[in-house]
Amino acid sequence: EQYLHETYKELVKAAEEAKEEKESDAPAAPDEPQNDEPVEMPELPENPDDLLEQGWEEISNPGAKERGHRTFRDPKTGMTVRWDQGKPGMTGHVGHDHYHVYNPNYSGSGKEGKYLDQYGNPTYEGSKPSHLYP
Repeated sequence: EQYLHETYKELVKAAEEAKEEKESDAPAAPDEPQNDEPVEMPELPENPDDLLEQGWEEISNPGAKERGHRTFRDPKTGMTVRWDQGKPGMTGHVGHDHYHVYNPNYSGSGKEGKYLDQYGNPTYEGSKPSHLYP
């Protein structure tokens, strides 16, 4: 039993160190816009259904929608946003409703530059600046 307890503590410590290392690899959030011409950001309502009333189309994957992830596209601008429903009792971004705005200029397959920050600048998937609150 003592061996299992020590092994568990080592695994938890290794996981925390890996998470810190991953977060430190992400670019820091800018204090102000970094591009000469950042992408114009949409207004993000508290209720994602309001996007539908504003003319956005819901393009959610049915399975993702069941898990609280909804995706919307503005047919006028081509802008795409994803709304993630917060999970009660969870901490951090997971515990709060938030959006991600997809970078319309993203053409890669990795995480870097996939989303936009609040200023319309590309940011890393999973970074703090990629989580936008209404």
